[in-house]
Amino acid sequence: MKSLIALAAAVTLTAGAAHAGVVAPSKIYEFSGNLNEQNGGATATTTWGTTYQGSGETQGLKYARNDGPTILAPFKNPGIYSLEMYFSMDKVGGWQRIVDFSRHEAGIYAMSDSILFYGYNGTGADINFAPNQMLHMVFTRDSAGHFRAYAGGVEIFNVSDAFYGHAVFGDQMQLFNDRPGGSEAGTGFLDFARLYDRVLTQDEITQLYAGGTPLRAFDSISAVPEPGTWALMIGGFGLTGAALRRRRSLAAVAHA
Repeated sequence: MKSLIALAAAVTLTAGAAHAGVVAPSKIYEFSGNLNEQNGGATATTTWGTTYQGSGETQGLKYARNDGPTILAPFKNPGIYSLEMYFSMDKVGGWQRIVDFSRHEAGIYAMSDSILFYGYNGTGADINFAPNQMLHMVFTRDSAGHFRAYAGGVEIFNVSDAFYGHAVFGDQMQLFNDRPGGSEAGTGFLDFARLYDRVLTQDEITQLYAGGTPLRAFDSISAVPEPGTWALMIGGFGLTGAALRRRRSLAAVAHA
């Protein structure tokens, strides 16, 4: 059983005096007509080819089932990082892998309208997202093994990953893939993925979300962002029940 944490948050974001706050990403994948990394890093790959959707800054990758992007050696330190993504899913329901850290059963999944970290029983959040609804998410892991997930600028869950290291990346990062041989994958749209070789703070993540429209200052790698000061008002969180994991055995990864 996996308990889900209800996200009941009212967020008010208002611009204030400008100040330097968010550092530029280490790697930027805009998926605007190609799989290139804007700093000249490793190009992402897919298996069966790519289809792009939209135009300009809103263009992104229309990923097929089990054909999201794979990024080699995503971070300098695979256990200390921040991963920022802006995406939508064509359908909401059943298990769909979002982040595969090391080709292991443990990872970040969507299940119905919830986000779960499979590998840590009871770790998840009901965020009430819907098909084709764009979702801004950030995942961080620090040197002490604290893993945190954010949606819409708000922390939705955290877990200690110090002992098992499920959130430490292997030699590659797979997004929206349940490979090899997995069936828990869906289809959708990935606007961008930004990788940081450091842990972003809550304030920085709030600024990146920018009140519903993710910060676009990084579209040009030479841009130096000076985001404004934001006020954040967060409502309460509560437990809303549990979800049964599916077909595969829990023995390998279900620990906490």
